[in-house]
Amino acid sequence: MPETAASPFPVYIAHATDGRARLRAVGKPSEGAWHAALDALAVVPGITRTLARPNTGSLIIEADLAEDALRTLLETADCLKLKQKPPVPPLGMALQLGVLQTDEQVRKRTFGQLNLHTALGALLLVAALVQLGRGRVFGPTATLLVNALALLETGSRPR
Repeated sequence: MPETAASPFPVYIAHATDGRARLRAVGKPSEGAWHAALDALAVVPGITRTLARPNTGSLIIEADLAEDALRTLLETADCLKLKQKPPVPPLGMALQLGVLQTDEQVRKRTFGQLNLHTALGALLLVAALVQLGRGRVFGPTATLLVNALALLETGSRPR
């Protein structure tokens, strides 16, 4: 169901301190819902400034209130519908997503010529050459070279 100007704006409190709160929109509210929420919050006593950031899904509220009073004000505001803050994804899942996004960016910026494996392999290969130049043949050079070759081998396989 699309948001209307009269319906409460669905948000959760992402962060709050004395005098300032950042609210995150739940879902994709319409442009009219953003404007209606800003207009309704601007006239609430105690709130000094409201700012919408639809690109990031944020509403920033500044007020002459302590954090507890500001939270209470936001919880009782008729123009808002406060939801629970979504849980943080597990660390392993967040790291996997970060690696996948990094790999995709490397592919995109090198026009498909490199991926994360080959880029890291090349970096390790350069580090091995630096260590070899310093005369450290057996310890660091051998370890870096073995790891670089393993990355380059797995990075050259088709997806």
